[in-house]
Amino acid sequence: MKRLILICLVLTVLAVFYGCGKMEPAAYHPVDEVPQGPGLFTGKKGAVDIIGLPDESSDDN
Repeated sequence: MKRLILICLVLTVLAVFYGCGKMEPAAYHPVDEVPQGPGLFTGKKGAVDIIGLPDESSDDN
């Protein structure tokens, strides 16, 4: 039984290494080239509205 588990483990590790070797590297995008969408720094509906942070565009002070 231990031999079967060891064989399965070795085959799993080899399969993972084989799969990782076949993958294309991820494309690199510098921070200034990240496309802006709804979210934390855009002022549109997104993460800021979801977590309830105050809107910086409204000056209620």
